[in-house]
Amino acid sequence: MKKRHIIAAATAAVLAIGVAPAAMASAATVTFVASTGAPLASQTITGLNPNGDTVYLTLGNFPTGKGLYVYQAVQPAAGTRPAQVNSASEQWVTTAMGGTAKPTDIIKVAVDNGHAWGADCAHQTCGIQIEFDHDSTADKSQDQFFPISFAATGTASATTTAAAPSVTITAQIDGKDLSGTMPGALGYETPKYVVIKTSDGEPATASISADPSGKTFCVIANNTIKALSATGACNLNIKVGSGAQVNFPFMLGAGIQTLTNKVTSIAHGKPVALAAKTNFGEAVNYTATTGKTCAVVGTSVIGLRAGSCVLSASAAASANYAALATKVTIKVK
Repeated sequence: MKKRHIIAAATAAVLAIGVAPAAMASAATVTFVASTGAPLASQTITGLNPNGDTVYLTLGNFPTGKGLYVYQAVQPAAGTRPAQVNSASEQWVTTAMGGTAKPTDIIKVAVDNGHAWGADCAHQTCGIQIEFDHDSTADKSQDQFFPISFAATGTASATTTAAAPSVTITAQIDGKDLSGTMPGALGYETPKYVVIKTSDGEPATASISADPSGKTFCVIANNTIKALSATGACNLNIKVGSGAQVNFPFMLGAGIQTLTNKVTSIAHGKPVALAAKTNFGEAVNYTATTGKTCAVVGTSVIGLRAGSCVLSASAAASANYAALATKVTIKVK
């Protein structure tokens, strides 16, 4: 059974791990608690299960109107942020839609020995990192690191089997690397193919996790991810059979309404049908702006005489995309 651990972050405890007093003046206060929310008597987190455990904490003095990331990482050099990060442990604490926890919640951080994400917490200093979220990346006033340690797994001997090499998982969309801390962007009903690579070639599976309200705003199938809403957020989870996994967050936005017309030229005197719907299924309204060259009847165009026929095309908006307003040019022969 996993142990439940907590830490309380008084100013003295934070100073003991090298955080400058100036940085703590307005930083959130961190209290590591039991799963019930009761503070632990000891503020030193040791003896965690290296195969997987949970650290619980609460946050006080939360920055108004802001969000924080809370996650396991290897302790960074002074003045920098962690380079080795357990993406699967990350919690986005915010009042915004799509957050994984609210500022008033008991925050649950899943931790392990680091082997699944390229670290070794038996020989490196691992801990809980807290920092501003993607809306305030340049502001380091909330940066705090709290060391944790794990129970020994036994005495090594000459016959000890070497630990399996860690597996690194990376993912790209449109040739750009996805980040475990900086959310990517997805437009409503705009499918994107995710290129997934593992360092050892091990097959990976991708899924979407629901937000704290239980809602799922994205879907993924055959490595193609799609947003089902123009608002909110979703998390792409990628894992391999050996247990390694990563989490990539996305913020959702409006889709782009488009019109595809294959008609580029017509003969005068003959009506030709135009596209009646946009890519989102909205009905298209056409108006001829060159009345002497062509005329519109419903969603058909008729050439009146040789020349350039210019049409104005429009379609209604919705909560997930803006209205369409574009021009269509057709040659009348």
